[in-house]
Amino acid sequence: MIGSRLGPYEITAKLGEGGMGEVYRATDTRLKREVAIKVLPAAFTADKERLARFEREAQLLAQLHHPNIASIFGLEESQGVRALVMELVPGPTLADRLESGLLSIAESFSFALQIAQALEEAHDKGIVHRDLKPQNIKASSEGQAKVLDFGLAKAMDPIGASSAAADLARSPTIMNSPTLTAVHGTQLGVILGTAAYMAPEQARGVAVDKRADIWAFGVVFFEMLTGERLFAGETVSDTLAAVLRQEIDWSTLPPSTPASIRTLLRRCLERNPKNRLHDIADARIVLEELAAGRGDETASAGAVLAAPAAGWRTTWLPWLPWLAGFALGGAAVAIAAFALRGRAAAPRPELLRFAISSASGAMISPGAGNAAISPDGRRIAFVGSDNDGRRGLWIQELDQVRARLLAGTEGANYPFWAPDSRRVGYFDQAKLRKVAIDNGQIELISDAIEGRGGSWSRNGTIVFAPTVSGALAAVSENGGVPRPATRIENPQEETSHRFPSFLPDGQRFVYIADPGADIEEGRVYLASLDGGPRRLLYRSRRAPVYAEPGYLIDAIGDRLVARPFDPKAGALAGEPRRLEEKTPTFVNTQDRAASVSLSGTLLVAAAGNERTKVVWLDRRGRPLGEIPLPRGAFGTPRLSPDGSRLALVGGDSGQQKEVDLWIVELASERASRLTFAAGSESYPVWSPDGSRLAFQSNRSGVNDIWVRPSVAGGEERVLYASPTAWKEARSWVGDTIAFSTTERDTGFDTWLMHPDRPGEPAVRLLGSPASEFDAAISPDGRWLAYASNESGRHQVYVLELPAARTKYQVTTEGGRHPVWTGKGSELFYLTAENSVAVVPVAAGAALAFGAPVTLFPLPRLGRGSGSDEVLFDVAADGSRIVLLEPEGEGSETLTVVTHWLRELDAGENRR
Repeated sequence: MIGSRLGPYEITAKLGEGGMGEVYRATDTRLKREVAIKVLPAAFTADKERLARFEREAQLLAQLHHPNIASIFGLEESQGVRALVMELVPGPTLADRLESGLLSIAESFSFALQIAQALEEAHDKGIVHRDLKPQNIKASSEGQAKVLDFGLAKAMDPIGASSAAADLARSPTIMNSPTLTAVHGTQLGVILGTAAYMAPEQARGVAVDKRADIWAFGVVFFEMLTGERLFAGETVSDTLAAVLRQEIDWSTLPPSTPASIRTLLRRCLERNPKNRLHDIADARIVLEELAAGRGDETASAGAVLAAPAAGWRTTWLPWLPWLAGFALGGAAVAIAAFALRGRAAAPRPELLRFAISSASGAMISPGAGNAAISPDGRRIAFVGSDNDGRRGLWIQELDQVRARLLAGTEGANYPFWAPDSRRVGYFDQAKLRKVAIDNGQIELISDAIEGRGGSWSRNGTIVFAPTVSGALAAVSENGGVPRPATRIENPQEETSHRFPSFLPDGQRFVYIADPGADIEEGRVYLASLDGGPRRLLYRSRRAPVYAEPGYLIDAIGDRLVARPFDPKAGALAGEPRRLEEKTPTFVNTQDRAASVSLSGTLLVAAAGNERTKVVWLDRRGRPLGEIPLPRGAFGTPRLSPDGSRLALVGGDSGQQKEVDLWIVELASERASRLTFAAGSESYPVWSPDGSRLAFQSNRSGVNDIWVRPSVAGGEERVLYASPTAWKEARSWVGDTIAFSTTERDTGFDTWLMHPDRPGEPAVRLLGSPASEFDAAISPDGRWLAYASNESGRHQVYVLELPAARTKYQVTTEGGRHPVWTGKGSELFYLTAENSVAVVPVAAGAALAFGAPVTLFPLPRLGRGSGSDEVLFDVAADGSRIVLLEPEGEGSETLTVVTHWLRELDAGENRR
């Protein structure tokens, strides 16, 4: 570009380049001054949303007027080239000065004061630099400091990019300029900043605030005083590892460093941001006090050598290489706690706790039952999908950077490990299967219509739940005909047995008996493969897992507990011991709360953000607005027939207790709570005239279908009751309601009833051994769309009403949750990849279906959402979709705890 013009600016020389663009010296031909021109990358300017965001950031940054901040003069565009016009600051950078030799103490203090003043000015205006480093600070020989590129890292932050995060590790520019600005910068778990100067929370890929600048200030100040980079490594991974765990050698500070500066540096370099200096103004005050001659005396050598916290040390065992690489590869690795008090006794295995919220771009599906740690504690199997929509079973080796997808496992659910840690059992396409993680070979073991957990004994027997209702079965790991492993002994108190866990003898196992009512706890039993009588151990809402040397781990409320258990006697041996880990309390299958290895590593789905919001999108998935609601977890949005109101269910926490019906008047956007009964309401369905709502409620102790007016007041009554565990209304057209149940012998079934014909019994329309659910009656009442796994995979079908003589299969690549438009001319549904799709429908004597079109991916909810959950609804004309979105990250968060038994030791020491 040298010699060319950009508007009134004549490009004269190239000054440098980096991840945010190329920088040139230019002459402003109108004002006759020298300026710096930062030309934005073409890929950046082609993205209108990112460009608009950049312009908004630039407008904010232009408000910064301070002698220690390089000014922004404006934005310029010419012939498709976009550029930022900035003050040209001559002279060397601080990085140049440090390479030339050690700065004096006085010069270091002066530059530190000016940098602190610049940061204070920006922070007061709500601007965070996020990339403070010597390369971004001009430091003239006359003692003038100016901070460059304020906020540009945030302004240039990509919304979406195609590069792999792991490619950062191979970038030749990262260690020299080393600003990590590549992929998905707005997403949790992606690093943005400079390796040697980023704060620990920034290195872990979590959200940052002004305290990240304070950390970087401390690192730069330390480097000015010592002449050496505080955190350095041969690779970016090594540098990040040093940021996360390397102890700071305070003895490298010059002996003449005042004690107040040592204290200031320690406060700036606290790894926990909560304990870090909260305001850079406090640093400025300390430095101004020294400049005014009101500082303290020089610290003694003893103070120089003192550790930040006497008696404490960090131990990372063999986990460090993986943690550093994992953070770089795009996984959000948050080290929650890693310091244990040192002891004079022989070393013992140390407790290490960290969280995984995204593994190499793979989003982890919600539910503790969808992730399991191997018996040897070296790898995790989890259900998830990546940004390309590839869903299935992923394996994360804990000593590797990237998780890998096991091909052919697209429909996998509820994985569990073989004792050899080389094979994984899972449920997929109405089958129980196993896969070898080394070569990916998949083998069929048994039929399993709707599996709900399994356990693999050292004797080669698998105990599993083949359906959503009924007892457990046992089968050889090599396949064969399953045999009963348990039986339903009291149908009034138990509807299904789920999530077994073997004891060490490989013969006995524990499991949970689901009572079929959300307000009741399940019963945990001990049973044996020999068919002997079972033993009731206790009640719980979560299925337990056995952990060596003798504990059952489940949850009470939102906290994990370890229950002392004698595996030989098969009996509890003490009171529950509460652990530090939290777990989601939203449970719709009473699944297990944790997974544990023989080596003592615990895996738990952490209690994350379960709040949701309800938004409007157009058919292309573009946002049209949010429906104002109180903060909380809402679900099952259903539009009234005339489109004027929205019914949904919600509560303060997403827990299935005291969740009520809400109504939103869409014209005024006024939301009001409709029910106040103790218990949980769900699955509202509008009557054709909008005057009533049928809904599920467990207020009487079981899940029955109720009906009530859609306005406050009026009679509420039971519409359909039975001993069946699960009942939910799905569609109401004319005088017919379609609803689903779970039956002991056939799983999910679909029924029809007539709410205004008292005494007329409901009729089971679909009741095969396959699962039929998500029923939706067409607007003319002639057809029923529904989902079924009769082919081994969930597909959408349409059946003629009422005779059920004619049947169509609508999808071939997987689908569920069908929704008709108001005239029945289109049928929306969810694809197997969790995207919203639509297929045209031509009605007549017969139906004709057009080619399906995938519209947009559905946002992932961070709480449990089963196959029967209503996640979206469609306006009558098909032009808009109303759906749930998570507030924040939608990926599940998994917490890994090594040597979890140390928690119990710590608990004893606290008593």
